[in-house]
Amino acid sequence: MGDNCGIIEKQTVKTKRNRVLSILNPNSVKKRRRGHHMISHATTLLDLNDDCLLTIFGNLKAIELCHVANVCKRFGPLAESAFRTTHKSDQFIRLRFDEGSCTKSELRRIICKFGHLVTYFFGTGRQLELNLLERSNNLRKLWLDEVIIDCKIAKPIFQRVEHLQLFDCKFVGNRSDISKDLFEAYNNLELLMYSSMEGVRPYGLERNYKLATLLFRNCVPSLSSFIQFLRFNKQLLCLGIPGDITDKYVSGIIKYGKQLTHIFLFVKEGIVSAETFERLGNLKNLRKLNIRSLYLCPSKSATTLIDGALRMNIPLSCLETHSFAIDSTALRSISKLETLVYLNLGGRIYCSKTEFMSLLVSLPLLNEIILTFAYPSPNNQDMSVIILITLIECGKQLNRIELIDVQKFRINEESYAKLLEVVKSSGRKERLSVIFIGCKFTTSYEVSNAIQRNNQMYLKIDYSISTSCCCKNCKSTLT
Repeated sequence: MGDNCGIIEKQTVKTKRNRVLSILNPNSVKKRRRGHHMISHATTLLDLNDDCLLTIFGNLKAIELCHVANVCKRFGPLAESAFRTTHKSDQFIRLRFDEGSCTKSELRRIICKFGHLVTYFFGTGRQLELNLLERSNNLRKLWLDEVIIDCKIAKPIFQRVEHLQLFDCKFVGNRSDISKDLFEAYNNLELLMYSSMEGVRPYGLERNYKLATLLFRNCVPSLSSFIQFLRFNKQLLCLGIPGDITDKYVSGIIKYGKQLTHIFLFVKEGIVSAETFERLGNLKNLRKLNIRSLYLCPSKSATTLIDGALRMNIPLSCLETHSFAIDSTALRSISKLETLVYLNLGGRIYCSKTEFMSLLVSLPLLNEIILTFAYPSPNNQDMSVIILITLIECGKQLNRIELIDVQKFRINEESYAKLLEVVKSSGRKERLSVIFIGCKFTTSYEVSNAIQRNNQMYLKIDYSISTSCCCKNCKSTLT
């Protein structure tokens, strides 16, 4: 009897304990259901290990991570690690502020909590208060668009960044002193890109010997200022001049920019003479060339510049053309650039399939090609699996193919198997990556994840829907 009483007392105590636990955490006790013991293994967040918590925190927004960091001492470092992982872009920890990202008060809380981690900040809009960035001591890259900038607040922030991009910003203060105060004693600046700064000119850059990239967007400085930049910055490697440049600007580049390796030009047909444009081929250190035209222009300027580089035996490794009508003459000039590694053709291609495939055969070092189909025409063939297979067969040296704004292009498991067979038979040493961005009405990619995982060491295909497609279906949805 004594033993039975002891058992009954223990069961009574255990029952009371389970009732108390069921109130605090209903999932932490045994539940009896239809004669079976249903044991739940659910626990609280504090019982999870750090790896599980990092996975959970990685799905939270920045403002939500601020709340998590204040829960306890353990969650603080974990929230910082999650913020560092989710906001990492290339080698930067990026934070963005615009109308849709967060409010001004939320931005203040985020910077107060994680500002010391941010190395790249992108801000736009008149609501941005630049003094919030004073807490970001590790800031290296700053992009401001349509922001009101107070000279006194901006000066200590600007002087510690390496990449500075200012677009359509409004400066507050005495304009006669802003240019001098903002850009004096720049010791860390390596890249400067600006446009439409309401008469503000970054004087004092001639004393900065680290500046390697100088880009003007949507504006052209005066000829005297432009020449002064080139004369006092012999270390410049990349120069960009979007705008209506004239022959005198090109002559200044040829005379004072002999060390340039990358040129970005935005030109109109007829603004620069063919003879002056061809003289850019005298830049013997030139390796990367990016040419953009307004709307859709003939490829005369691009062809002339390429011919000038060929005449001077310039080993170009990177070529980008945007908004050009590429014809057979331009393709023949490009095919002579045997040192080309990267090719980006954005525009309308007026050539046959055979001419384009012969281009790939004539470029033995080419490993990446990007084609943009933003300007459809009746002469252009729609991208199909057969054309892509031919592209892979002719370009055996290619490791990456990117097709932008593709229409009438569908890949299913049967066509995927054909592509995979061609890739395996081509004897490639590295995996082939195919990226195509297409119209949501005329393109599709229907291949199971299991098949892709099993063959990802040979072929990887990434598909996404274009946001800039100009077909009739997409235009009708926008209107």
